[in-house]
Amino acid sequence: DDSSLSVAGMLTFLLCVLAAIVSTLRLQRSLRELQSVENAADALEHFLSLPVEEYDTKSLKSISKITQEVVMDHVTVQDSSGRKLLDNVSARFTPGKLIGVIASHSLQSRALVELLMGFGRPVSGRLLFDNQPVTDLQPESLSHCSHWVSQDGAIVTGTVRENLVHSQAVPGYDIDEAIVDGRLTEVLQQLPDGLATLITPGDDRLRGDAAFRIGIGRARVLKASIVVIEEPESHIDQQVEQQTLDAIRSLVRDESIAVVLPQRLMTLRLCDQVIVIHDHKVVDIGSHADLLQKNELYRHLNYLRFNPFRTVAS
Repeated sequence: DDSSLSVAGMLTFLLCVLAAIVSTLRLQRSLRELQSVENAADALEHFLSLPVEEYDTKSLKSISKITQEVVMDHVTVQDSSGRKLLDNVSARFTPGKLIGVIASHSLQSRALVELLMGFGRPVSGRLLFDNQPVTDLQPESLSHCSHWVSQDGAIVTGTVRENLVHSQAVPGYDIDEAIVDGRLTEVLQQLPDGLATLITPGDDRLRGDAAFRIGIGRARVLKASIVVIEEPESHIDQQVEQQTLDAIRSLVRDESIAVVLPQRLMTLRLCDQVIVIHDHKVVDIGSHADLLQKNELYRHLNYLRFNPFRTVAS
């Protein structure tokens, strides 16, 4: 009996030690992640605190639409403290393609797409919109050419119709087309008053990706020249994800530039072109399949971001 108690006690002791080790490792990982978040927040604060340049708008051109491409030619972007966010970046963004941007640090991909949308100016290199230097264009007119589709759909308190039809909607818009392209038919059927249903930010009736797809429907109504899509995190429901993927693909048109910040492997596979950023530089550009074969960093980022067992393993 004493022997059996001794064995049981030893086993309990070992389990306690193992649990303590696991807890310590998890605590260390959490502290590292917290430090990373703090560093990112500091960098973002520096970026947002950049002084706003004043322009003589009378001497600048107004642009209402971008029909050809946006070119970044050896572009460097810094924050207010002089730290580089992008370094010597060259890339072309052309209409009719779904272009993915994946970076080892989210701040770098955000800096790239914000520059694409006309926010901020490079400290060196050239940024061209339809072969026109960004320094020759009115910042306000550039911002009107672009639209950001956020993860939460940027829902405001109002009806579904009011959330779809933005004040800058193009005359002659087709709301039925926006509903179909946004894969919103089932969503509207589940709401008590359809398009007339009053919704609010964080509305729990907008399950899954419904709020995000309302944002996509709004982008279809606006018909912006540049659409940047901030995809929500992955869900278990593959049918919902496929509907969202189809909605994202509907934004790819011959007259617009569609750029996605992917959170799902299915979306990454669908991209016609993926831009890979690491250490503030564009390290590779290609299709998902090509990059998996030739770029070790890309394979590593895919494993970290899209490994289906990463949650279990952590």
